[in-house]
Amino acid sequence: MPNTKIQQLVDQRARAIAENRTLLDRADESGGTLSAEAASEYDQRDAEIDALQDQIDRLHKQDAHDAAVQARAAEAVRAHVPAAAVAPATEERAGTFGQMPELGIRAYDLIRAGSPEYREGMLRYLRTGARPVEARAMEAGVNSEGGYYVHTQMQESIQRKREETSFIRRLAAPPIQTSSATLVQPQETTLGAAEWLAEEGAITPTDEVVGQSSWSPYRVSRMIKLSEELLQDAAFPLESYLAESIARSIARAENTAFIAGSGSGQPEGIVTGASVGVTAASASAVTSDEILDLVYSLGSEYAANAVVITNRAMQALVRKLKDSDGQYVWARSLAAGQPDTLAGYPLYSSEAVPAIATGARTMVIVDPTIYQIVDRAPGVSVARLGELYAANYQVAFRGSARVDAKLTYSAGAKALVMG
Repeated sequence: MPNTKIQQLVDQRARAIAENRTLLDRADESGGTLSAEAASEYDQRDAEIDALQDQIDRLHKQDAHDAAVQARAAEAVRAHVPAAAVAPATEERAGTFGQMPELGIRAYDLIRAGSPEYREGMLRYLRTGARPVEARAMEAGVNSEGGYYVHTQMQESIQRKREETSFIRRLAAPPIQTSSATLVQPQETTLGAAEWLAEEGAITPTDEVVGQSSWSPYRVSRMIKLSEELLQDAAFPLESYLAESIARSIARAENTAFIAGSGSGQPEGIVTGASVGVTAASASAVTSDEILDLVYSLGSEYAANAVVITNRAMQALVRKLKDSDGQYVWARSLAAGQPDTLAGYPLYSSEAVPAIATGARTMVIVDPTIYQIVDRAPGVSVARLGELYAANYQVAFRGSARVDAKLTYSAGAKALVMG
């Protein structure tokens, strides 16, 4: 989609925002209440603003996806090898398939290097299910669950799409990769105090308090079914299709867990791990004072990087709230690609945030850089399940990754709890 179309939508959205602001300003001048006709006009235009923003976001994403698919399609056609060139799997090979040797440094480096032999072998495996003659190049990527870790280029493509889809991945601390089942790191829980001293004055020693945090990456998977005829079509961009579909599915599951995950069998979400900042007086409404109390409940050391996360129902409640100076606590972003703000902080929306109800945590302010994601290395694996749907002339592909995440300091996230 040409950039001119996106710019037209951005300009149209900006005009709509300005018109709604004019309506609210006129209401202020005449007593602060919108007439029924003006309220209807405001709501209708507000819905139009949301629709325009959604369309802008879709066009930006589609431009990126189109470019990636075209590049991957060309690569897939160039890399495709006919089935006749693939050696049939022997009984010995079939017996060792899926048995994972210890994944040492050399094996990991080979996968990360993205050797041409490994990539060519993996593409053959995905299309035909047979292991290639160059079996040694594939041994480095054998996964214990019956599949192969994807090669470096595909891994990077999947990672980019995970970051595009999951805003938590974009905002959080850089992910840590581990080849261990559990990662344990020391964590400072209390910082020793420094003091000012007179010349030759005695210093009072204070000790650090250091605890431990651990991450145990959990499995998240997606299964895709494709027809045998499609796989036999050399022009079908299998690699880019699997990368796109697996990445988006895993990213959506991750985003839900990163926000509201229980920490049992899945990552612990930001909302789950946050400490309580404010409890609203009502179970179904919130005031501007309560929003400001929530914002200022976060320590100053976390405020500089803070963002607010809530759901669309809560956004609808706070859009018309004003502070004691008559200023709206919520403000539209006039720049495409930039989030709206609430009390001056970037505002992100996710339906993973609990719905409005008594005792629900419906909003959180957090410094996302203290949210640590841990990915199990080497990354995403893909298994070809050729027999599972053979009766329907279909082949299943299972993409899997292992990931864990949690807040390293609960004080860096404060939740608003409904009364």
